[in-house]
Amino acid sequence: MVGHSFEGFIIEEIIKGLQATAMTNWEYRYYRTRNGAEIDCIIEGPFGLLPIEIKYGSTVLPKQLRSLENFIKDHNLPFGLVINQSQTGRWLTRNIYQLPAGWV
Repeated sequence: MVGHSFEGFIIEEIIKGLQATAMTNWEYRYYRTRNGAEIDCIIEGPFGLLPIEIKYGSTVLPKQLRSLENFIKDHNLPFGLVINQSQTGRWLTRNIYQLPAGWV
């Protein structure tokens, strides 16, 4: 339950942040396949697609990145984000960046 609440909070903060800018023509959505792969938030706008996975913990296991990695590859994107409770931003893989929730 805590993880879902954390996801909702982070998504709301992202949306509020985007609404506070002059940027227009952006959309956000949740993504889930029939096989159960999911991405918590996908933002689409003039900048393209940005897939975001949100994790309550401060570390992420490689298997938790599979859906995000596949989405990035399938849509030929330069990168995606994992937002969690880590203390530092860093590259988890060559195309997935970890962003601390406190930076949102």
